[in-house]
Amino acid sequence: MRFLALVPPGTNARSIFCDLLRGLQSAGHDVLFEDITFFVVEHQRRTQAAGGRADSPARELQQTYLSHLCRTVSARSCDAIITLWVDPLMLLPWDRTEGRTTSALAGLDVPILHFWLDAPFWAYGGRLLPALDRSRFADPPHVHLVNNRGTAEEMAAILGLRRTHTLPYGVDTTTFSPWRGVQPQFDLAVNAGPGDPPPSPFMLEQLTCSRPDVGAIRRDQAARVHGRLTSIIRGTMPDADAASADALAAAWVQEQLADPDRPMLDKFKAAAGASNLAGQFADQLLSVGNLGVVWAEATSAVREIESWQRPFTAAYLSRQFHTVFIGDGYTQWQRQGWPVRGHAAGSVPYHELALWYARSKVALNVMRYQDDVGLNPKVLEITGSGTPALVRHRADLDSFFRLDGAEPELLSFREPAEAAEHLRLALADCRLLEHVGAAGRTRTTREHDWAHRADVLVRAARTAASAPTVHLPIEPALCAARS
Repeated sequence: MRFLALVPPGTNARSIFCDLLRGLQSAGHDVLFEDITFFVVEHQRRTQAAGGRADSPARELQQTYLSHLCRTVSARSCDAIITLWVDPLMLLPWDRTEGRTTSALAGLDVPILHFWLDAPFWAYGGRLLPALDRSRFADPPHVHLVNNRGTAEEMAAILGLRRTHTLPYGVDTTTFSPWRGVQPQFDLAVNAGPGDPPPSPFMLEQLTCSRPDVGAIRRDQAARVHGRLTSIIRGTMPDADAASADALAAAWVQEQLADPDRPMLDKFKAAAGASNLAGQFADQLLSVGNLGVVWAEATSAVREIESWQRPFTAAYLSRQFHTVFIGDGYTQWQRQGWPVRGHAAGSVPYHELALWYARSKVALNVMRYQDDVGLNPKVLEITGSGTPALVRHRADLDSFFRLDGAEPELLSFREPAEAAEHLRLALADCRLLEHVGAAGRTRTTREHDWAHRADVLVRAARTAASAPTVHLPIEPALCAARS
């Protein structure tokens, strides 16, 4: 299959996208790389010069670039176009006929695949949501790819993007491979990204305990978000009585407390039985002007019950182990009042991340709270680098790696105190460290590099004309059942 890849400017996101494209090439597919940096920058310059309007010079550039892409697809016999998010198409001309908005590229009759590193609800801080008109990106030829089934279901049900497919993350095991001859200087590496909340007084109190009460923190957070969630529901449905809105909020919060690893839509549906407002609220979500914005606000409130987990775990472990923090989030955590201690590596270029993992005996990964299921790329970056991964548990983690028994492929934990116990035992056992690092690397290269995801992506492209959402995950069999 031949893909025309529209590669936008950027740093890590661009690098991950390019790794995916090289995985397609490794799987035997042809990829034409179209770097659209000049087009994006020039379009911004012309639009700004026109006071923010898409004036004649900007429209002229759009038409010129559209013609170039159309000629390329036709002359090179491309079978599909693949983009990162929807950005490249937002800058091209759109046609509006009979109340529907369609891309001028739709006339090419090839699938257009949108790879979402962040779900539309969170990408660019949610600023894309108002632009995701259903008639723009819901119909053929548009196909959407996101890393987990929970987010895929939200995109289909809330945004109407019915052709949303599950494409689990992969990794380039050349970019992320062991650095030979590098001696570890740190006990633990922590990826410190942006977007985490400040600590509450109760969290800071619990950080002084040898075994923090995670359940108590989650209940404290639930009490904090209950009122805000009720306000969001009432703001969407101003005629609703307060008791019914409160009942729906309470039921939704309880579902989150009971099982944070379930997809958010499942939790919302389970809460529906507790309130006669649930069905009305769901209908309202589909009719509000800024499609998805209310859902994003409501689910963001619910997920605040978990949003503290990453900086809390990092702060707890950093007071006991020699820690290096990778990324600018470390200084943000300090400003917010998180008592993190260790060496700050600062912002590290994408292609040097594996070096910092090699400088650490173990690397921590606490997956972001915006996703309820699925793995983030960091797990695979760490295991691909041959460094033992210490990962906060997810329900489907054992679909990717063997967790138990005498030969685990990574170390998983549910609470910070358990993470400290795993780390302490691993640091005292060189053979265990060596085994976990090697076994994680073996599993990653054998099953989880981007070349292994190519078939999923190609099948998604070939279903572009189908109406229902189709989920195409990796095989769900437990790794323990595989040799």
